[in-house]
Amino acid sequence: MRSFRLIPRLETYPALVSWVRTAPGRLALVVVFTALLRLSGFALWLPTGAILLAASFFPARRRFIFFFAALYWIYRDPPLNLFLLTRLPALGPAAERIPLWSVFAVVAGIFFLFGLYLQTVRRFPNFPVSRRPVIFLLSVLCVSVVVSVHLSGLPYFVAVAAAMILSRYLWFFAYAVSDLRSAGVAPDAGTLGALRPFWGYTDVPFAKGALFLSRIEAKDDESLAVVQLKGLKLLAWSLVLQAAAAQLGRLDGVVPTYAAALAAQAAGAPVAWRLRWAVLLLQFLRSVAAVSVLGHRIVAVARMAGYAAPRNTVRPFSSTTIAEYYNRFYYYFKELLADFFFYPTYLRFFKDSPRLRLFAATLAAAGFGNAVFHFVSGADAVWSDGLRPALKSFHVYAVYCLILGVAIAVSQLRARARGRAPRTGARRAFSIAVVFVFYLLMTVVAESEQLDRRLTIADYGLYFVNLFRP
Repeated sequence: MRSFRLIPRLETYPALVSWVRTAPGRLALVVVFTALLRLSGFALWLPTGAILLAASFFPARRRFIFFFAALYWIYRDPPLNLFLLTRLPALGPAAERIPLWSVFAVVAGIFFLFGLYLQTVRRFPNFPVSRRPVIFLLSVLCVSVVVSVHLSGLPYFVAVAAAMILSRYLWFFAYAVSDLRSAGVAPDAGTLGALRPFWGYTDVPFAKGALFLSRIEAKDDESLAVVQLKGLKLLAWSLVLQAAAAQLGRLDGVVPTYAAALAAQAAGAPVAWRLRWAVLLLQFLRSVAAVSVLGHRIVAVARMAGYAAPRNTVRPFSSTTIAEYYNRFYYYFKELLADFFFYPTYLRFFKDSPRLRLFAATLAAAGFGNAVFHFVSGADAVWSDGLRPALKSFHVYAVYCLILGVAIAVSQLRARARGRAPRTGARRAFSIAVVFVFYLLMTVVAESEQLDRRLTIADYGLYFVNLFRP
């Protein structure tokens, strides 16, 4: 007898797998999946369903379908903050005369220039700009920011729009260059589909780049049926988590939000001691639920598209080490940091000292890389607030990255010293509790970029201290 599961392992039923391989089965599967997408509140459920239907019936043309899907998504969701752009003082009277087509012209221009960059990497792989794509792309972004400060009118719009677009696609571009260098993957129609995947993204490339996608692509009808059933199952699970998160949302009238508790403390009227802990716990659980729901939905759509993408969040509360939790909580972000910060540091520095080598590489990824990624992702603040205020307001998150990086590095070193022996019983339960409390306390500063930017590290530090002062 099969053990009870809230959501059955659909891919383990041979009759169901066989039926999904038929035309009626594929159609029914996509229809059910699309209906669940709509139930989840996903705005573009209908075009997503249409793309999935086309990819299911014409898997050999998958990359071309995703190319046109990427164009459609860029049209529906341009990779720049047009609302912010049209309200920046430097634009002056030109703000009211910016046609929509100019937005897509800048997007097309950025992709064209990136295409030239890829060709440069292909022809001259030993050039510094080819060997260090992240440094090069970050340098281009910095130059765009500096140049934009000295412009006005339409040139200002072009410079700022280009920088905004680059900040959104920087890590997708970096993966494309890495793919080309590591395996000689030539740019083709599928490249745009990987640069702007229709299954969704934050600024983190889910399923990485085109090379990784080619490795996890379903190769035949049976593997396609299995991975699509896994996608349906994951989407159903995301709906369960979404419902649980909605129940947490109902506590807003009972418990103040973390932002409200911080504001009350800054005003000299901190909430009661028990509420400080309740507010922090609620914020922590909401953050985990939000990342889980979003990641499950994105990966579910990728699986329905025919890619056996690993889950983004996998039972983080079962982690027995700080490093393990980081891997389980946001897998694709961890992979990004590892690919572009950990391995380059690990392979180049401190080769004569294994412990220092591991510590430095981990700190470079979870600390420095984490800070760089989030500052680039929040680059809009540079134009809305100014460069210096944006850097100043970022200092809280920078402190968070430093603490987190050191903690994960120490966790890595301890795990290496301990060996691979698994923890069991009470010892395992204690380790899980310690990890949970650590990340709960880190919630104090973990989302400072989404909160009041006027608050300083002293404000967050006071909240932390007051957790232990009834």
